[in-house]
Amino acid sequence: MKQFEMKRIDLLIALLLLFFPVSEYINWKPLGYLDELLGVFCLFYLLCALMRGKLNRNEGCILILMFGIVLLGVLSNVFSGLVTNLFVIGVDVLEFLKAVVVFLGFHVFYRKYDVKDLGYHLKGIAKTIIIAAFICAVISQFGDIGMTMRHADGNIYPEYGIQPFGFVSRNGIQTYYLLSGCLLFIVAGEKKRIVKRIYVVLYFITTFLTAATLVWCGNLFLITFFIYYKYRKQLKIEMLIGIAAIAIVIAFPAIQEYIFNARAPRSVLLYYGFLTANTYFPFGSGFATYGGEMAARYYSPLYWAYGFDDRYGLSHTGYGGILNDNYVAMIVAQMGYVGLILFGVVYFRLFKLFDYKKLDRKIKPIIMSVFGVIVCSLMISANSKTLMGVWIHAIMGMCTATCIEEDKTTVYEAGEKDKCKSKYILSDAV
Repeated sequence: MKQFEMKRIDLLIALLLLFFPVSEYINWKPLGYLDELLGVFCLFYLLCALMRGKLNRNEGCILILMFGIVLLGVLSNVFSGLVTNLFVIGVDVLEFLKAVVVFLGFHVFYRKYDVKDLGYHLKGIAKTIIIAAFICAVISQFGDIGMTMRHADGNIYPEYGIQPFGFVSRNGIQTYYLLSGCLLFIVAGEKKRIVKRIYVVLYFITTFLTAATLVWCGNLFLITFFIYYKYRKQLKIEMLIGIAAIAIVIAFPAIQEYIFNARAPRSVLLYYGFLTANTYFPFGSGFATYGGEMAARYYSPLYWAYGFDDRYGLSHTGYGGILNDNYVAMIVAQMGYVGLILFGVVYFRLFKLFDYKKLDRKIKPIIMSVFGVIVCSLMISANSKTLMGVWIHAIMGMCTATCIEEDKTTVYEAGEKDKCKSKYILSDAV
């Protein structure tokens, strides 16, 4: 295979993936189910790969752990008896699985390519998106062009003197996911260092103008990891503690507002999530009962029991996404403490995969910074289940599938062992 050569079908799938952000601007309801459809395809693909022995130990373990959590949730449905509609439960199971199975699906499917292959073919589109976002972000500081984030009352409130910019759905974190995925392709596929640095600068300026605390934490992570991975192959525990401490300081106003404020909707969801886990211990309340899309859409019996209908942002008539905006609360309530622990193990295994010493050090800082944002958002958001949340999981799966040497636990067929073409690790960050 020549350098930068890709099969047409694989390239087409990658290009179709870049259609996801565009679909946010097209007012056609079926497009809102793109992430669920992708989740179904990836789940089917992974089941086939598992049965054919094509997953290595870590990939198989992550998938089996997710299935174990699903089994725990279904058993919780049986014992709690709160929701018995199989369709509603099935949709909620897919909502829970889709981000991780999409990541694993693309991780397995694209591991026969070097990350430079993907970057070479997709960097042009990625550059266009970053330039367009940068221009719109600057213009938005002088007037609303439909990309300035608004509060629930419909008004725009500047943050630290910045007009909060949202290139995708007027949302800072969704914009961050989009631009981070584009930066991955540029850093991986662009040969000229000066060009890469120009786009890194545009990226930082644009994401800074989102005025989103989580995005700023992501930028801090990225700068730190760029420096750290230039001299080290893997993270040390003391480094993780230091980064976490700095992130807490930066995000403390948001933490105080969303978590420590007893009247804030997300704080209420978190409190009653653990209360639900205690009530239905050792299981949980089951799928579609708390904190998820289906629980909000059909207004779970638990919400009536807890008096959520009288609380701001949590009533059945005023649902605007807040009922589906605390991932940790959803996990612990629906699957109980055991489910929460298993979910923590899944994310720890993902972390070990992203921090793998053989992963190309050009892209590792971006991957780790995005992963850090996803983890930090679990208690105050459910953005990893959104269309762009699933999109960035797919991009990370594509990029981490490459430049990884096969280890003793891999069960690839003998004829496929030469498909990972990475024979170099670049020590320069950007």
